[in-house]
Amino acid sequence: MLKKRAIYAADKLIAVSRVTKEDILMVYPNIPQEKICVVSHGCDHMLRTIPVPPKDNVFVSACLSRSVLIHVGSRSHYKGFDDLIKALAMVRGSCSDFLLVAVGMPWSNTELNLIRDSNISDYAVALQLADAELAWLYKIALATICPSRYEGFGFPVLEAMLMGCPVVCSDNPAHLELAQGQAEVYRAGDPSALADILVNLVRKPSKLFGKVPRAQRMASRFTWRAAAAKTLDLYKSLV
Repeated sequence: MLKKRAIYAADKLIAVSRVTKEDILMVYPNIPQEKICVVSHGCDHMLRTIPVPPKDNVFVSACLSRSVLIHVGSRSHYKGFDDLIKALAMVRGSCSDFLLVAVGMPWSNTELNLIRDSNISDYAVALQLADAELAWLYKIALATICPSRYEGFGFPVLEAMLMGCPVVCSDNPAHLELAQGQAEVYRAGDPSALADILVNLVRKPSKLFGKVPRAQRMASRFTWRAAAAKTLDLYKSLV
């Protein structure tokens, strides 16, 4: 109720993506479209981060000797992480050198059971990393996987592209808005489709790595300076 009152009382609303703007208009159809201004987040903070490998030498050695796949952030249900685990279970027989690094909270009991039941306990690790360590991981990884069924934005997509890491993502609208054709896309909620992409990625990585230069140029447009400037202009327009 308080959120609804605030939305209707505000002179302007800021949405972090066109998708978020559309979601607001769907839930609150009486709001004029011009009341909502899209101001995207930046990702250039990663460029100011010097990549540093984690201090765990065993982990670093494993990363350098295997095909690293990254998942970054929350693994709540709508994030589709279970789809990623199912996909990896499907490809384990044909692509046995992968290592999934889930950057974020430790495994939950539910996740541990799913990973064990999928027979990929030796192929997945969860750990928390500093920004510098994450930057290093982006640099050496085969791909960043973003399996969310819904997003309002999607930092990992932009961060990975900016750092030169290929992206595989679901086709939820926020991912498509950010990736702009520079990621390998599959239907959200379809582990089999994701598995097919992963097999091709491991066998023929050049296809996805060929998109990296253009992806970096595209992601470099998302800066915090631009976000601040648009926010300032919005406030000035109300004075």
